Amino acid sequence: MRHFLVPAIRDKRRLMLRYRGRPCLVEPHAYGLDRHGEPALLCYQIPAGGMPAAAGGWRELKLRDARAVSETGERFAGARPGYNRNDTGLQAIFAQL
Repeated sequence: MRHFLVPAIRDKRRLMLRYRGRPCLVEPHAYGLDRHGEPALLCYQIPAGGMPAAAGGWRELKLRDARAVSETGERFAGARPGYNRNDTGLQAIFAQL
């Protein structure tokens, strides 16, 4: 999964994935290890596929629960409001905006 995440963060590319069985369109902001030492993605979720607008927002996704990651071909402008570079929610950061 790292081979998708690092370039997607660097190039500000949206990703589509299945998270816990549901489709999820995200703007990846940071990839690293969470407080438990597990790989995680800090991202902004975009409401898609009939999801209510309230379903969007900041998410920390455990990568063990993510499947079928693919690029959408879409880019995003940059960090969303509320993004904190060097977020302390990740104990180690491998890539970030």
